[in-house]
Amino acid sequence: MTTVIIGAGASGLVCAIRLKQNNKNDDVVLLERLDTLGKKILATGNGRCNLSNENAENCKEVIVFFESIGLKTRTDEEGRIYPYSNQATTVKGLLEEECNRLGVKTVKECEVKSIAKDLTVLTNKGKIKADNVVVATGGKAQSSLGSNGSGYDLLKNLGHTITPLSPALVQLTSPSKYPRQLKGQRVKGNMKILLNGEAVKEEWGEILFTDYGL
Repeated sequence: MTTVIIGAGASGLVCAIRLKQNNKNDDVVLLERLDTLGKKILATGNGRCNLSNENAENCKEVIVFFESIGLKTRTDEEGRIYPYSNQATTVKGLLEEECNRLGVKTVKECEVKSIAKDLTVLTNKGKIKADNVVVATGGKAQSSLGSNGSGYDLLKNLGHTITPLSPALVQLTSPSKYPRQLKGQRVKGNMKILLNGEAVKEEWGEILFTDYGL
């Protein structure tokens, strides 16, 4: 049995590991468009890699998995769970090491052109005939980190319906000099968006000041 996983971000790496843990004799091939695996992991949690939150559903299962590959974790006062090292590189490194240990075949700089209905995967490095295909390409958040939206086209060509896309979490930019003076500072507070003097949106939570805004 051969499973091809398209996309070697956090989801693709974890999927590959779980498949090999459960079916050690199956072949698992992990394809990554970039020249490195798990690149987006390094940008999560401001470089600390926020793994989960103790109040999230299935949080315990997530932590059990990471413990199974040798990762120790810590929880902050908000319930957010990070690697004990507070370094995203630790998470990325352990995921890669486990893939190698289990015999997952990884192919970097591999761009998938199409997936045929007989599950033949066409790439810039040739064809792969699979018994199962997992599309773990992520959304369209940041092309330089791997998420360029290419997975949507692959699935659309197989007959799937793609709903309209819109940003889910974005920064707020401002020409004001005040955020720039507080760059790097993180505080808890209340923020309002005023339109003609009226508050149209209000949120309480953690605010990070940057050189471009919030």
